[in-house]
Parts: sequence; structure tokens; C-alpha cells
Amino acid sequence: MVWWAIGELDLANERYLVERVTESFDRPRRTIVVDLSQLIFIDASGIAALVKCYKYALARHVRFHVRGAVKEVAKVLELTGVSGPLSDSG
Repeated sequence: MVWWAIGELDLANERYLVERVTESFDRPRRTIVVDLSQLIFIDASGIAALVKCYKYALARHVRFHVRGAVKEVAKVLELTGVSGPLSDSG
């Protein structure tokens, strides 16, 4: 299953992302992906939301990763140290 994060991922909407992604676990899944190719901004609460989703998946033995982060978003993921664990190869 693929989810797309569009625009900004910050305090104003991080809860929505976490709720939608974790609802995906109601049905058996092998992999859940969040596509960030249309995301233009992410802050600490957005990073925390992605990490929550990752931990939720890990506890349920489901693969979770993000893909497509561009420019500033990719740089924030890298600087915060989450780009590796959240990547497809992480």
C-alpha cells in the first residue's frame, strides 16, 4: 500500500498521517510506503510521525519505508538521521 504526503508534514497534520497509515494495518499487509515526492516541507513533528509509523510497522512485522523525498525534505531526513532506517534498504 502506498500513501502520498503532499504539501507540508508538520504539527498541523501529522496526526492525520499517523492515523491513516496505522489504519492500513487493519488488513494484512507486507509493505507500507509513504511517498514524499510531493512534500515541500517537513518539521520535527513530521519526522516524529514517520518514526511512529515505522515503529508501529516494526512491531507488526510489516515493512515500512518512505520514498521520493526531494531537496529540502531529503536533507532534513538525512540531517536527522532517519533517512537510512526509513529507506527501502534501511
